[in-house]
Amino acid sequence: MPLDEQSPEGVADLEWLAGQARQVEDDLPEADIDTLRQAEGSSGGARPKVVIGFDPSTRTVRYNAGEGLPDGYGHWLLKFGPRDDPAEIGAEEYAYSLMARAAGVVIPEADLIRTKAGSYFTVSRFDHAETCRVHLHTASGLAEADHRLPGAMDSS
Repeated sequence: MPLDEQSPEGVADLEWLAGQARQVEDDLPEADIDTLRQAEGSSGGARPKVVIGFDPSTRTVRYNAGEGLPDGYGHWLLKFGPRDDPAEIGAEEYAYSLMARAAGVVIPEADLIRTKAGSYFTVSRFDHAETCRVHLHTASGLAEADHRLPGAMDSS
């Protein structure tokens, strides 16, 4: 069930979403593809992910199916760990974001959301403005280079 029956309407059940993402990764026909698409999962990249509405002050997660978000919520990307990654990958990525910020790298706001089933790295969407999406493209995408291959963007 996509909504947590114990929570206010619209509050996301992250454990259910993580399970659905795993079913997609395992190519199981039981996966609720329609709900994941509504959550804009996967936005590309190496890990399964969804777009959520997140309020850092209350630590509340809502579904974001393209409609407006309540006051206090922003567009955030929440990453699930694929089966090949260690269980603590979310906490590791969050720690890397803290280290980057401490080193002076300007990065979007990030957080770690903990549930009974695991910890999930989430980051504020840098490609969403208040009322619209800002279209961007990666350097590897423009160059048609495979970002998974070391040296794919080397100039040599």
